[in-house]
Amino acid sequence: MSVIVDYMIVLDNYEDEAMDVVNKLLDEVDDARHQQFRKIGMGRAGGSKFYTSDVWAAAFNHLIPTDVDDCIASAPWRYPDEVLVIVSGPDYDIDLHARTVTQLRARTPKETTT
Repeated sequence: MSVIVDYMIVLDNYEDEAMDVVNKLLDEVDDARHQQFRKIGMGRAGGSKFYTSDVWAAAFNHLIPTDVDDCIASAPWRYPDEVLVIVSGPDYDIDLHARTVTQLRARTPKETTT
């Protein structure tokens, strides 16, 4: 049975290096499927203005949310207070919620993404 959890990360457009680290860590944790975050194209974001944030997203299958959280928290973010991690997953009974990387790093070891 598939077990899916959805993640979206909203961040300033100069944090690509940290996202590369997140995906490298995920590749090590998920050696069976090598699931990764992908940058969402913002060409259809509306208007003719320059979009100043990036959005990365993934729907992870058979990957424990705390493992994803750990990969995100371990990356070298320039401004972790400004990186928003949004999570939802009916398969883990995770209600839609958001927290910054700073908040994610501050969680206790017993906390999960719920």
